[in-house]
Amino acid sequence: MRAGLMSDGEYQLGEFTVVMKDGMARTETGSLAGSTLKLMDGVKNLKSWSSEPLYKIWHSASLSPAASIGKDMEFGSISSGKRADYVVLNEKLDVQATAVDGVVRYRKG
Repeated sequence: MRAGLMSDGEYQLGEFTVVMKDGMARTETGSLAGSTLKLMDGVKNLKSWSSEPLYKIWHSASLSPAASIGKDMEFGSISSGKRADYVVLNEKLDVQATAVDGVVRYRKG
């Protein structure tokens, strides 16, 4: 969704105009135009709504999407021979650091 993480305003979704307001993306007629949910918010939701262990939820957010595009042998989980892309979380599942190819690219604070 092009409007994801964007400020309020009008955006294009294919041939449709989408109005982003207060984090919600809607068509001009008011119908929902897709999700603007951040991935980590989805992980947090699943953790609070289900009894699934975090590793299964995390695989749903990382390994499953990688597999859906045929890239699960390259990334999506931590394993020998895979790219060293990872996220460091605190106990509240807030992102503390991220790494791409083993190089820390973001560190909170």
